[in-house]
Amino acid sequence: MRYAPDGHQREGANGFVLGQREVAGMVDRRCRVGLILNFFGAYLVRGCDWLDGKLSRRWGARTQAKSAARKLEVDRLRANPHEQVMTGIEALDDKVQGIAYVALGLLLGMIGELGSMNWLRGLVSSASS
Repeated sequence: MRYAPDGHQREGANGFVLGQREVAGMVDRRCRVGLILNFFGAYLVRGCDWLDGKLSRRWGARTQAKSAARKLEVDRLRANPHEQVMTGIEALDDKVQGIAYVALGLLLGMIGELGSMNWLRGLVSSASS
């Protein structure tokens, strides 16, 4: 923002020159908003810290539970070779199924693109007549 030559006026966003009273009102509003934010912010910090701690404790408990379950699963698999083979087959099945889904998606996408081409419509209509 620029100051007018007399130093007491400032040009507004729309090009009009603001007087000293309007500028003071703008600054006063900004100060009020800042004071309100600082006032409420000081009281909200405790609540935010409490909520953050609660979420962190929940996250930590869930992570520890998942880690314990994973450790039990690994111990169970180490003890039984048949379970190792079956788990390996299950993982392989999941990978093959994922590849099949990707291939099916590509195939359906290609069919959709081919169906939207005008030259294909003309070819089909000339062959049917």
